[in-house]
Amino acid sequence: MNKKTKDFYDENAKTYISTSFNLNVSSSRDRFLSYLKPKSLILDAGFGSGRDSLYFQEKGYQVDSLDCIKEFLLHGKEIGLKHVIEGKIEDLHEVNKYDAIYCSASLLHFKKEELRPIFIKLTQALKENGILFVSFKEGDFEGYRDNRYYTDLTKESLLELIQGTKLKDLDMWIDDDSMGRSNKWLNVVLQRIS
Repeated sequence: MNKKTKDFYDENAKTYISTSFNLNVSSSRDRFLSYLKPKSLILDAGFGSGRDSLYFQEKGYQVDSLDCIKEFLLHGKEIGLKHVIEGKIEDLHEVNKYDAIYCSASLLHFKKEELRPIFIKLTQALKENGILFVSFKEGDFEGYRDNRYYTDLTKESLLELIQGTKLKDLDMWIDDDSMGRSNKWLNVVLQRIS
């Protein structure tokens, strides 16, 4: 995430938490969880409000909650997240650690050219056959919108990004925006293959 986008979240973290914490995204979360065994170890990468980490934790999963925004880290601890980790997704260096990684609206702030190396890092952090969930605004826009950098993807452009990696797509679907905005969301479940 670039400095301008990070600055936006540093300055607007409390507002972001209040507007996103209670959003109903259970269909995406439950679809992701349907690919996991009970008590799997999940990395919630870019956990933001902590909404999803808390949900996974309450369902009995082990969860590492990663973010680089100080207010999100403090809030995560306040709501009872057990393993809050300060760090950036692009700096992830874990190898064969996680059963699953959940990136809900957290990779969309990277430039398109940065995404493939990030997908490779996330793949390395997964155990063999591990599951990766990603979501992006659906479309082909790339640039600044609402003081943040966005890369929107289509099914085709996402598949192009993972071509030649150790990831295969298991499931893709388009959802309406849970905040009632006009954009659609591309949700993708990928699996690490050997």
